[in-house]
Amino acid sequence: MYYLLSVIILIVVGLMVYRSRRRARARSSYNLAMLREIDRSVGFAEWDLSSFTVRPSEHQCWLYGLEPELEYSYQDYLSFVHSDYRVRFDQAIHAAISEQGEFEVEFLVVDRDGEERWLQSTGQVFVDSRRRTAQLLETTRDITEIKALQDANRRQEMKWRTLMTNRVELVLTIDHTWSIAFVNPTSQRVLDYSPRELLGEPILSFVHPQDREWLGESLDQIQQRQVTQSLVRFRLKAKSNDWLWLEASIQDEYKNVGAIVVHASELPQIKQNCRESVRSAQA
Repeated sequence: MYYLLSVIILIVVGLMVYRSRRRARARSSYNLAMLREIDRSVGFAEWDLSSFTVRPSEHQCWLYGLEPELEYSYQDYLSFVHSDYRVRFDQAIHAAISEQGEFEVEFLVVDRDGEERWLQSTGQVFVDSRRRTAQLLETTRDITEIKALQDANRRQEMKWRTLMTNRVELVLTIDHTWSIAFVNPTSQRVLDYSPRELLGEPILSFVHPQDREWLGESLDQIQQRQVTQSLVRFRLKAKSNDWLWLEASIQDEYKNVGAIVVHASELPQIKQNCRESVRSAQA
């Protein structure tokens, strides 16, 4: 009876071990397949911090412009980073190692054909206290297209700001909080405020109390994408505490400059007759 019980226990344990190994192999195959799928867009590198050698994946080699090899010394690996970004890269790596933490760095590489490529690397240091070894795992992705788009947007914004700075009429941009994010130098002539004095201020704080509600409604409609443009007339307070009548085109320019843009001109036909002081308006 004891012998039979022992055989049954051995069979059960054997089945459990077999199923456990089978599941482990299935998970391993799945993880390997996932890594291969991910590796098509993301590069991986395993760093041995005891010897300071790097073992990059095939896609990592392609991103850096490396020849596929088993290992690279750190200095050889670093030499493929653009000279303008080597110090930044080196500092990020050594900071992560000294703190046994994570790192993230954007940098430029130049491959063997002279092609420049923007990369973003993130990684983390792992320490095995038992074996007294440390590893750094790095993942890298190509952000060249993202950088090109950001540069194009910056150039477009700079071009827009240059054009708006030289405009005769008053030009303002209003951010999502309805604060003034940009104003051209015309503000000095029209309102006697320098652009620096107006930046960051709520636009409605300069608007006549009787005009604030419906001007706010116009801004809200544009912000909610109900309309893309509105033509309005309102009174704006100058530094002299006078109310100036302005006619303004308010446009949705979130796609181009990330804000509402206001092009405003004085109304000369009512400038003399309807120029009111703040004191008389409050009286």
